[in-house]
Amino acid sequence: IGVRLVGSEMCIRDRLYPFFQEGLHTDDTASAVPFYITVKVHKLPIKGRPICANINYITCNVSRWLHFILGPAYASIPCALQNTAELLVLLKNKQFPSNCCLYTADVVSMYPSIPTNLGLNASQVTLQESYKYSFDEINFILLLSHWVLTHNYISFNSKFWLQLKGTAMGTSFAVRYANIVIFQIERKALNACTQKPLLYKRFVDDIIAIMPTKASGDTLTQALNAVNPTIQFTAE
Repeated sequence: IGVRLVGSEMCIRDRLYPFFQEGLHTDDTASAVPFYITVKVHKLPIKGRPICANINYITCNVSRWLHFILGPAYASIPCALQNTAELLVLLKNKQFPSNCCLYTADVVSMYPSIPTNLGLNASQVTLQESYKYSFDEINFILLLSHWVLTHNYISFNSKFWLQLKGTAMGTSFAVRYANIVIFQIERKALNACTQKPLLYKRFVDDIIAIMPTKASGDTLTQALNAVNPTIQFTAE
């Protein structure tokens, strides 16, 4: 995979090895990821969701390992929700002022909108702050992440394409990687707001918050959209 493992990186190799035990064989490894679209019937107007499932693709096992190894970094994100039940338990005994506002937001086309340099920088910051990774581990994770992100070859209509920006929805580590990137964006936005949310949580790209006023919600949306021009948020 174009990387070298030496010295103190032996422990990383030992953790990576189980993901390659099955191996990828020439006769069943895809030369490119098939591209297809699923229909989002709950959207008006109806939209398509682009999927590039990397099963049996050359980056598949590396992406699976990255999903596994990013677990502690993902768990360190304070606003990340695991599921709906977690939010319901959190809200059960909460009380808010009667004049507050319910705020919901969504990241527009999150996966393909993340510039690779921005994503890798956000990953590096989060990995360093989580205190769960050594210097060698962080460098190795970033190296493999870059390799997966820059080798997403796609087949569609008998032609081959290379994805130049963002990550594919369908590669294993995409969800945790994207979560880490959005966390760094929303942290900058929240620091820029004078009126803080009374509650702020996010499930992947769906944000729910309780804002003191409607004006503070509008300010939060502006702050989120000001961090990076390619990653934009819509809010109500």
